[in-house]
Amino acid sequence: EQLRQGCHKAFVQVYSDNSTLLYHFIKKYVKDPDCIDDLIHDTFFNLWKYRHNIKSNHNIEHYIFRIARNNMYKFFKEELRIAEIKLAQEHRQDHNKSLSVEDLYVDGEFTHIYTQAVNQLPPQRQKIFKLCREEGLSHKEIADLLNVSTNTVKEHMSLALKTIRTYLTKEHDLILSIMLIALIEQ
Repeated sequence: EQLRQGCHKAFVQVYSDNSTLLYHFIKKYVKDPDCIDDLIHDTFFNLWKYRHNIKSNHNIEHYIFRIARNNMYKFFKEELRIAEIKLAQEHRQDHNKSLSVEDLYVDGEFTHIYTQAVNQLPPQRQKIFKLCREEGLSHKEIADLLNVSTNTVKEHMSLALKTIRTYLTKEHDLILSIMLIALIEQ
């Protein structure tokens, strides 16, 4: 109850009672000591931040371990996303090494046309489109980041794709447009 009311002493007590146990729990799944420390820090930060949600008849350890579990899910999801990006970059580098000069020129043209199409979007829509398509964030992550609703993000993405599709079909060769639209909508 004291923690819920914002008592720092109660928080320090909860931290000292549970941090070692939490360390060993996280260590079962995460091997990097720095990451373990970060996850422990994030867990207790979230506990403090959302302390008003703690129900006095529930065991505080359950809250702590649930927060830690959720933080580990986020950590692994981010690690997976980073690994996928690195793998894609390596693949692109290997692919670029085997491309002919003509292929590199066409690839450059695709990139140029794509950039022009995206630059046609209004600033907020462009930002949302890039966060989704280029950085791989989910609609929910973008909504949280930009402080807007998930439906707003979905609407911006829908309008962005429509605008890009229209731009490509009006401004560029039909076959090239179809190829770019297929790539963008993946």
